[in-house]
Order: sequence, then C-alpha cells, then structure tokens
Amino acid sequence: MPKTFLLSLPKVLLIFLIVQLATLHWLHYHVLETDTTNIIVVEAGRQKDKPWKSFFSNFEIRERNVDVFNPWNREKFMCGTIIAPNSTTTLVLGGADCPEETSFSRVFRTDPTINTKDVPPIVIHFLDKANKNQPHDVQCDVPCAVWPTGNPTVRDPAKIDGTPFQFAAYSMEGSGIYKALEIDPKAYQKYKYYATTSFQSEVPLSYYSPSMYNIRHPPVNFETAIKGASFIARNCNSFSGREALLRDLIKQASSTDFRIESLSACMRNALPPNGVNLNNKTEVMRSYLFHFSFENQKTPDYVTEKLWGALESGTLPVYFGAPNIREHVPPRSIIMVEDFTSTKELVSYLIQLSTDERLYNKYHEWRKQPLPQSFRDKYDFTEVHSYCRVCRFSFAMKYGYGWDHHRQQVKPSALLRGETCLDEKGWMASPMREIWIHDNKRITSDEQKSERNCALNKKRSASIPGTNWKRTIWDHDLVTDIEINRKRVTGNTENLLWQLQLLSNTTTVNHRQPNQKSEYDIFWIQDHTSRVIVVFNETVDWTDKPQSLFQVRIHKSLRARFIVEEIDRFHQNGAETQSYFASFMIDEFLHPLVVS
Repeated sequence: MPKTFLLSLPKVLLIFLIVQLATLHWLHYHVLETDTTNIIVVEAGRQKDKPWKSFFSNFEIRERNVDVFNPWNREKFMCGTIIAPNSTTTLVLGGADCPEETSFSRVFRTDPTINTKDVPPIVIHFLDKANKNQPHDVQCDVPCAVWPTGNPTVRDPAKIDGTPFQFAAYSMEGSGIYKALEIDPKAYQKYKYYATTSFQSEVPLSYYSPSMYNIRHPPVNFETAIKGASFIARNCNSFSGREALLRDLIKQASSTDFRIESLSACMRNALPPNGVNLNNKTEVMRSYLFHFSFENQKTPDYVTEKLWGALESGTLPVYFGAPNIREHVPPRSIIMVEDFTSTKELVSYLIQLSTDERLYNKYHEWRKQPLPQSFRDKYDFTEVHSYCRVCRFSFAMKYGYGWDHHRQQVKPSALLRGETCLDEKGWMASPMREIWIHDNKRITSDEQKSERNCALNKKRSASIPGTNWKRTIWDHDLVTDIEINRKRVTGNTENLLWQLQLLSNTTTVNHRQPNQKSEYDIFWIQDHTSRVIVVFNETVDWTDKPQSLFQVRIHKSLRARFIVEEIDRFHQNGAETQSYFASFMIDEFLHPLVVS
C-alpha cells in the first residue's frame, strides 16, 4: 500500500501542476484579450470553467476579491454596491451575492421602465432660496415630487434635480407681455424647456380643463337676457389695445338701444344688474346676450378665463385676443372681432342677433351636441396636473423614452429597449438582426421562427461556428452591451464580418464620429420612427450595405453598446439631435469599471 502511494504521488503532483499552469494561462489570455493595458474591464466578466467543477471541485474558484475602480464622474452600481465616482471599492466576485453572469456594472439600481416605482422621484425644484420646505410627493404615474414656491410666476424657472434640465419658463402669463416666455426653438438642445400657455411648450399650461369649466351649459334665456354686452376688466393698460376697441364700440352703440356695459374698474359705465355682483362673474355674464371677452394681449394660444367663463355662463362671447382662437373652441361658438371690417359693422351685427332669436341660437347649436372629438383630444391632457406632466416629460428625457406631446404622456419605443431577443440558436433577432459572415458562410437568425428568448440583466454568449470568436450580450439600464472576443490566443487572422439589420426598409446609417481624433465610433441606424445608436469603444472598419445592412469587419476584440430611442418629431431639427439619455449612456460606456 505505501509503495503504491509513493508511485502515484508524482502523478498527482504533475496533474496539480498542469491545472495550475492552465489556470495561469487562462487568466493571462483573458487579461490580454480584454484590454491591452492589462486592466480587466468588468463588463467582460470571467466565465466559470465547468470541467474544474466536474473533476477538480476542490480547486474550483467560486469567489474572489476584486478591487473595482470607477473612472466616471458619477456613481455606478455593481452587485447592489455603489461604486463612488473616481474611487475604488472591493467586491467579492463570483459568489452567491455577485454571480458572474450578472456581475456587470449598472448606472441605475433598477431598470427605469415606464411603469416602475422603484426609481428616485423626478424632483421639480423652483428657484426660491427662501423656501425651506422639503419637497412633497405629487400624485402621478411616474415617481414625482415638487419643491414649490407657491404659485409659479414668470420669474420662477424650475430645475429638475440630478439633471441639467431646466424649465426656463413656468408661467400662466403670455409672451405678448413677458418676452422671457417666448419659445426659443433651439433651447431644447441645451436641455432648456418651457411650461407656458403656448402649445409649442413641451408642457402647455391651459386655463381650460373640463373639470373647471362646463362650457356646454345651456344658453342664456333670450327673452329675459339684457339686449347688450357686458365687459369686465380691471387692467386698463392692456397690450392688446382693447380699451380703444371698447371705446369705439360704445360710441357706435350710443345712438341705439343696444347696451354695452363695462362693469369693473376699467372704463366702468354701469353697475351689475340687480341681484348679481362681480363676486360671481358667471352670473353677471349670464344676464346679457353677449360678453366682450377681450384679452390683454394678442398672443397665440393665450386664451384665458375671459373666454372660458363666458362660454360656461351660456352667453355668446365676442372674442378679441389669440389670433389662432379657432384652434381652441368648438365651431361657431364665438363671434370674432377680426371678422368685421369696422366696429360699426360689428355693432350692427350684434343688434341683428339680439332681435332674431333663431339667428342668435345658431351660435348655441354646438351646446346640444357632444363636444367635437378634436376639441376633447386637444384638452384631454388638462385633467393631469402640470407638475405631473413636467415629471412625465423629465422622466422621458432622463431615461430615453419618447414624448407624446399631444397626449402629454411618456411614449414607449417602437423597438425593444435593453431587451435583446435571441432565437433558439442564440443569435440576435431583435431589436436588430445580426448576421455573421465567415469564409462566405452566412450565419444568422431564422426570420421565420417565432420563438424568441428575451432576457434582462443576464449575460448570454454564443460561439461563431468555424471561428475562434464568441459574442456576449447583456442588457441593463435600457441599453444593450455586446462584447466580441477571441476564445483563445492565436496568430491567425480570420475574415469575419458582423452585419446588423434594423427591421425596416427605410433604414439609414449615419456615421457620427465626434471628431477625427476620436478613439471611438458612433453610428445612427434609424428609420422614420426609431433610432439605434451603436457606439464602439474604438474606431472600426465599417461599410453601409444595401437592404438596411450595417457591416463591421472584426479583427480584434471589440465592445459595443446599442441605445434605442424614439425620433424627436416635436422639436425643430429633433430628428437630427441625439437625446440626453443617449449622450449620458455613451459617456458612461466610455468610462467602464475596471479591476486593477
């Protein structure tokens, strides 16, 4: 027995030595192939060597301590641990709490999906240093809070905490008086946005909402209402010139029985009718056949309570103000001053209506019908508070979603974001289809197969048949990272092509290299609705092929990131502008975590 043991001991030692040498060779290869500076990029990971587990389980390396350095100027997450900016943290890699198949870094602790509540709230912060209150939650379908300053005025821009976003204007005033409220069509490129009465604002603020005004209220009683028009305003220094208009109208009506009565501080010539007072303007307006709804400025979309209150009262508004007022009201619901060549002509028409009930009631026919669908669609968004809509918009911009301006809602992408689908053989089928070409042999997913394996936050690898290469994919933070590596070090070069095809016949490819000295490449692959930004960690040998194909020649290890975003059709030149989210995730990609 002792003799047998002595004879076998050299064999055991030899086997042990072979295992150790193989391990050192593997580690040397991995470092060499992952990064030429001998710093292991964490995203590359180390795959478990399964034969060790089968035959030499005592030698299996299940866990190891690693020092992870974050070279970025923002924090990252890895295995639930915060890696502070420009600092090193020690982690135990490969254990139950940090398995290698999920040991890539993250920007967000959890994926910011549209319906998630597990992300920090969007915080609207008005620039009021005197306000010491804490932000309070806003009822909203995205996490939302506001640090308010009371009622926002034109002097109260708002910042979105933790982002460069700023609402340069948040006001119910009009740009006809406050020039700071004029929309700069290029401001969005500097992450400056607007919340004003203009419907060109990212977040429009409307004086009307169905819950505030029941504009389908029955019309006034033609028999008992005063045959005339009321006017209510305190400000006699308007920018619209309404005072001169009113003065001319009163002059034209002075020789008739038609009464034009100014009841408030500006140009008062009468008192409210018996039984009503100015504390209830709706009742005052309901006492007259007409009401002069004259705005203090003539600014597009600036339509105030002067009109909506008149419509709710049941009187017939005579409107002077927003030049695009027809876009905002039901058809034939108001009389427009600008439709008449003179005040004399306007007064004559009002007198005619006041003596012809049938003709007068034609302006109220709309009240008997459901409100036009176009009108309801235009103002549906007003049922959601503007704070929530600001949070929705900021959420969409921060996390790379589209923005449905008409509905004021976060819009999901037409393509999958950060959720790559592979076919049963492991080839990418969506959001882009990958094609590998080696020695004129074409390897790709089967377009006819309906089965797809779509996974999140897990590495998935595939070897390229007949080659020394493998491709690894993992999805996180609503982006997709890809790494292409040699499986072993050889001196041979291989003719390997990687093609990407966006599933659309209208796809275009644009090379967006920042400058000639850049050490990385960026490409836009987009159709009329969506864009896939592909960023490589170094410059690549690429070709734009027919049939919506984008081709890269593979001759060394390569990292890539796919960022899917919706085409911005709202802003001027938005289709040619990269989103904040894309810029943010490109910057993060170029500063990967490393193991020293």
